[in-house]
Parts: sequence; C-alpha cells; structure tokens
Amino acid sequence: VSGRVVEVSPSLRAGGSFTRGEVLIGIDERDFRLALEQANADVAGAESNLLLQQTEGAVSSSNYALLHPGDSVPALVAREPQIGQARAQLLSARARAAAAELDLSRTKISLPFAGKVTSSSAEVGQMLSRGQSFGRVFALDALEVNIPIGQTELLNLNPAEGRVALVYVGSNTVDTNVYPAIVERVAAVLDERTRFSKLYLRLTGSPELSPGTFIDAKIVGPNLPSSYQLSEAVEQPGGHLWLVIDDKLVRHSPDIRNRSRVGILVEAFEYGQGIVVGPVPSAFEGMRVRTLPVDTAP
Repeated sequence: VSGRVVEVSPSLRAGGSFTRGEVLIGIDERDFRLALEQANADVAGAESNLLLQQTEGAVSSSNYALLHPGDSVPALVAREPQIGQARAQLLSARARAAAAELDLSRTKISLPFAGKVTSSSAEVGQMLSRGQSFGRVFALDALEVNIPIGQTELLNLNPAEGRVALVYVGSNTVDTNVYPAIVERVAAVLDERTRFSKLYLRLTGSPELSPGTFIDAKIVGPNLPSSYQLSEAVEQPGGHLWLVIDDKLVRHSPDIRNRSRVGILVEAFEYGQGIVVGPVPSAFEGMRVRTLPVDTAP
C-alpha cells in the first residue's frame, strides 16, 4: 500500500539480520482503519437492506396468497429482483471490507523468511508508493553456490543432480569453514566464452555466508570399484603406459575412467613389477630393463 513510513526496524539496515515475520516497516494506518470501519458499516447496511427486502417480500407473498388462493406468487410481488439486488450489494460490501482489511494488514511489512539486509533506503517520514522498492535482502535458507565445471568432469559425475558435496570457505583445512551441500541443478547451456557448464549447489546447513563469497567445492562422484588413481606422469605419448613384466617393457592401453587435477583414474589391471613414470627414450615393446628400489635408484 502507499503511505507515510512511521516505523523502521533497526534490523532494516545494510548488514542487519531479521527473523521470519518480524515487522520491518510500519506505514501510517489511520486512513486504512477508517476505510475498514466504513467498509464494515457498508456491510451492516447491506445486511439490513437484504433482511428488509426479504421481510417485505414475505409479507407481499402472504397477502397475495390470501387474495389469490391457489395462484403462484409473481416474482415482482415476492420482490425477488430487489432481494437479488440486495444480495449482490451485500457481497460487494463484504468484498470491499475484505480488501480494506487486507490493505490494513499491509501497513505492517514483514517477510516470510529469516534473512539479512544488503541495502535499505527506508526512513521514518518517507512516502512509499505501492510497488516501490526500498531495499534488498536475501533469505538465509535460500543461499546457493554456483561452480564452473568442465564438460569431461561433468560427464564423470553423470548424473550430477543429487550428489553430495562439501563447500570450503577460506582454508579447506579448517573444519569450521566446511559446509555440506547438495548438487541441485545443472546449467542448461554452456558458458559462451569458457565453454564450461555450471553446477548449482544448495547448502544444507545454516551457514553464515554472504553473497559473493569465493569458495572451493568437492563433489562425491560415482563409486568406481577396481580402479587405480595414477599420476599423469605415467601416461606416455600416445596415451599408453609402459609396464615392467619379467624385466621387459610391456605396452598397456588403460581404460581411463576419469581425469582430474590429481591425475588419471583407470580401471585396475595387472601391472607386474610396476608402472614406468616419465618418458623412456627409444623404448619399445619387449625392451629389457632393470628395476631398482626407489632409495637406490640413480
């Protein structure tokens, strides 16, 4: 509603916090109370008029029946049009009373959620118009995190929706800065510039975070049994690995299940005496080699 501000909650300031249902702004309600009283009076008048028309219709119908026994009472004699009009007037009056009561309730502005204030321009004495903006807030339970993700990583999470995640704020070694989350949605289109997709995470606790906070996130992927996590250094040009079996190099093309910053995830395989790390000059299948313990290798 439109009106003059007579009350502003101390919570309605940039950085302030408010609870669900807390009155943030009060608008002068005197005009709205008078309007409600007038509407209630109109309802009472309409009820009296309807009762009067019904009573007069009943008397007229009774008199007509005495003078014309056996005949049906005409609608005009029974005052049916007047009664119908009185009913319509009563419905209209009740609707105006309900609207006036609703307007009166809107002089106390509150929100159906707990949240924090990012900006506010409301002041006592200020005139507010219907639909006018006077600040910005956000709900504490509506915070979400969006993180970019490459197409390959996204495929490795398929389906991504519903997966458990951990959100880290600041140092991820501090337990108090770790918040549980759930992957709620996946962006429908890729970023035109980076060609990355985006995941939207819903925080499941009640974190005291502010919009714009930089975070790191870890998402629990699918369970991949019988897998090895290997360093990228084991991958040779061409994508194969060199294994040492019976003191000979054996070429192996692994089934790569995932790639990440920590290396490659491959399907488990028999690796014999070990896996060669780094390039081997002039290597070929069956080349004889000698292995040494790490602490004695040159």
